[in-house]
Amino acid sequence: MTDNAIDTIEDDIGEAETTYLTSEVSKMLGMANTTIRKYSQSLESKGYSFTKGQGTGARRARLYTDKDITVLRYLKEIREETNITVERATSVVVERFGKGTTQETLPERVPVTTDLDKYAKQHDELKKTVSKQSGLILKQNKLILNLSERLEQQEDFINEQIDQKVHKIINQNKQIETSKKTTKQKSGLLNRIIKSIIRGMN
Repeated sequence: MTDNAIDTIEDDIGEAETTYLTSEVSKMLGMANTTIRKYSQSLESKGYSFTKGQGTGARRARLYTDKDITVLRYLKEIREETNITVERATSVVVERFGKGTTQETLPERVPVTTDLDKYAKQHDELKKTVSKQSGLILKQNKLILNLSERLEQQEDFINEQIDQKVHKIINQNKQIETSKKTTKQKSGLLNRIIKSIIRGMN
């Protein structure tokens, strides 16, 4: 075998890309096999392609390259750092990295996309709105409390005025009754005196 042929074989071996099975990727990323498959299926549904092993049809096992592992790692990080769905996170990843084997290079770690920034901005705006509404509700509660206290004071004042008037009426009635009794007694005494005088004249 010539030196040129040997060099060609060595170059081909050097250019061959290492691939990993699902179980190996699971250990690398600290994820369950089922989660790896779920994420892979979601990526494929968005047009991402993986290298397939020997076999036919859908039973061909996926083989993961270093690039694929980076994509899965990034997808895992998005899911851990945000509350977006797998489907939405997958769209973000495919939009950022492309569709698998067509991508020449994949960064080890890239910032979250503008979509995630949009969610963060919306979250901040929502927090501000909730905080503002909470402040308004607190002020309303204070106004309601003050109004309730004033109503209670007015009610106490009215009740006190009513009690005073009732007592006054009761006292006036007592005085009238007493005056009637006194008048009746005086009238009876006067009648007796008149009768006595008349008898004396007879």
